[in-house]
Amino acid sequence: MGIKDVRYNIFQYRLKQIIKRRLKGMEEPFLCIITPVFDPCLKSLEGLITDLQHQTYQNFIHVSIANGKEPKIHALIEHVRINDKRFVYDEIPFDKSYKDSGLVEDLLTINGKRRNFVMNKYDAMMYLNIGADFKLTDNQIFEKLCKTHMETRKDIIILESEVEEKKYPLYPINKHRHIDLTNFCYSKKIARSIPYPDDIDSKFDVANDYRYFDRIVNFNVIEGIYGKKDGRNYYKTIEEIYNEQHKTK
Repeated sequence: MGIKDVRYNIFQYRLKQIIKRRLKGMEEPFLCIITPVFDPCLKSLEGLITDLQHQTYQNFIHVSIANGKEPKIHALIEHVRINDKRFVYDEIPFDKSYKDSGLVEDLLTINGKRRNFVMNKYDAMMYLNIGADFKLTDNQIFEKLCKTHMETRKDIIILESEVEEKKYPLYPINKHRHIDLTNFCYSKKIARSIPYPDDIDSKFDVANDYRYFDRIVNFNVIEGIYGKKDGRNYYKTIEEIYNEQHKTK
């Protein structure tokens, strides 16, 4: 199947889903969770699905995206879908580069292709990438995420997680190895206009998550203290005046 055929099939699918939602009076999913999968991650994926089903906020879809056919994962998702249609199995045409080489760089490239495929095919207001081995510890996080989005309408929302017994992201967050893909949720506008890296930059070894974050944010950090606030204070500051006027009596 050529690139044009894939794009046409994605467009057809999206159009059908829009018509289906309108006919049935359904909302567009608030959140699309993307998980690259392969059969050896079956047990981990079962745990993730259970965690997702325990979320208090339920207007989401979860897409398990494979590289070619993964029959065990496919069978699991089909079983889950008997009672819960929010869970979807999909696959890209098999890319044999990692199978042939065994190089992690090829695996990262394939993962990028999978993420972009899902972002282009499945409609949602926001997108979040979670690995099959991720353990959700807050059953209300999607509810908090939706509330934050509705109140702020921000295109990017930062989420905190635990990575190697440290709270992520680390400061400064737009730095190599300081942020993980699980730490930021982003809008459809970003998902459809800025693709996840499907190549390798040798300067950042395996840090394609950071590369994506750096693509979508609009700020940078210059490290090193350049001055000291109140370092030459010979007058009463606004903060001091405020504290005097609003101090607890």
